Amino acid sequence: SRPLKGRRQALLFCPLLALLLYLPTLGHDFVFDDRGVIEANPLMRDIRDLPRLLVTPYWNAPQHSRTLYRPLTSLSFALDRAVSGMRPAWFHAVNAVLHAIATLLVTLLALELMPGRAAGAAAAGALFAVHPVHVEAVAGIVGRSEILAAIGVMAAILCHRRALEAAAGRAGPWTAAAWTASLCGMLAKESAIVVPAIGLLVEAVMPETRGAPRRRRVVLYAGYAAAAALYLGARAAVLGGLGLGRPIPFVDNPAPSAGPLGGRRTGLGTLARYARLLVWPQPLSADYSFDQIPVIHSLFDPLAIAGLLILIAVVGGGAWLLRLSPVCGFALLFMAASAALTTNVVLFIGTLMAERLMYLPSVGLCVIAGWAVDRAGRPHARRLAIGSAALAVLLLAGRSWARIPDWKDDFALYSSAARVSPRCARIRYNLGNGYLKAARYGDAEENYRAALRIYPEFQDARVNLGMVLLQERRPQEALALLESAARQDPGNADIAVNLGTAYRAL
Repeated sequence: SRPLKGRRQALLFCPLLALLLYLPTLGHDFVFDDRGVIEANPLMRDIRDLPRLLVTPYWNAPQHSRTLYRPLTSLSFALDRAVSGMRPAWFHAVNAVLHAIATLLVTLLALELMPGRAAGAAAAGALFAVHPVHVEAVAGIVGRSEILAAIGVMAAILCHRRALEAAAGRAGPWTAAAWTASLCGMLAKESAIVVPAIGLLVEAVMPETRGAPRRRRVVLYAGYAAAAALYLGARAAVLGGLGLGRPIPFVDNPAPSAGPLGGRRTGLGTLARYARLLVWPQPLSADYSFDQIPVIHSLFDPLAIAGLLILIAVVGGGAWLLRLSPVCGFALLFMAASAALTTNVVLFIGTLMAERLMYLPSVGLCVIAGWAVDRAGRPHARRLAIGSAALAVLLLAGRSWARIPDWKDDFALYSSAARVSPRCARIRYNLGNGYLKAARYGDAEENYRAALRIYPEFQDARVNLGMVLLQERRPQEALALLESAARQDPGNADIAVNLGTAYRAL
């Protein structure tokens, strides 16, 4: 039939579009956090160490804070390394395929929400496939945690519906699949713990699920609770606690330093920035840490007020629309639920803002776009809606295509980010590292000094600046910097080694 043909075309076209868009990443290198999470992890050098990754923090490189537990993501990297011999092309290919799978699940969800309307579902899936805020998650290899978590969440809620609709005696496999997908999502990234909340949304907007026996619902949610308990128990055992309440490096996220209220005002301002990037993804940056996004101290800051209004509109509007327009209401509340743990509004995390964190929440926006296409009833209006959606997909794909080369290597990434986020101390530091590696000592010095002007307590920048001065045969200046750093951090072995080098040079 015609609807079935349209459904098949949507399910084929959207994942293929996602895959083709990211083919250029096969020529890219490891960048940014890829080096610390993958290259510097000693447990990824031998296939026999795979079981140990289940009981090891995500950041297992020396001198990194061990506050994350994502064993499924780590296992996927280790398997990639075993198969490819550490060739970046393989890692990037796996990310592209996973993004295509996530796109397939988004298209399936849209088809479930808008049955018989393949055009709307195709619009939602295509927009998800090409949205530029996803470039960080797909082109940056460590962004895989976002993709795997999204796959887990999407698969869980699709199986959740099937479990509620299944005939008596046939719900068991779907229930087990929903539990497994939920647990796998959490083992990929902790933010997937929101599955039960999204499951409730599914029940609210799909009338066919409301006739399910009460016992079946109780079993489903009991399984989610058990999966969450299993994940949290393993996390606490590996990290020595859940990881909440631990000090967050100021340079990564200054919001907690402003206190519970000031920090959340900063989070609301970040929420407004996310909303803008979802609608108008320009400009894009690999890093928004200190001091690119200033801490908000005033109650009347325009960005904080805008963020609060957006929060009220999304949550309040979604709840109000659940009855009037269930698909739109679901999409808005999906965005709120999936972004709740990553925006520094509910709780503080180790990152103030990152485009990759919008990978799952953006599903809601894509579904709203598909719903708008689906609502166009008259032929003329429908053609106009489909044409507008196609134009939006084309423009967003072009923006992503232009953004992808920024992730080719460290130098391209940091140079791009320094243009967009010139007040980001970590980016200036990383760009300095790139220049230092290329023996461009004058440029390296300039960027290290810029990082220190932004954040005077940035010890890594101070130490590396000392190394540059030694290379430039200015040991007296290097000595002054390194002695200052050693007084502030007397137990730092790297500082001691470089200080010894400075003394020897003199």
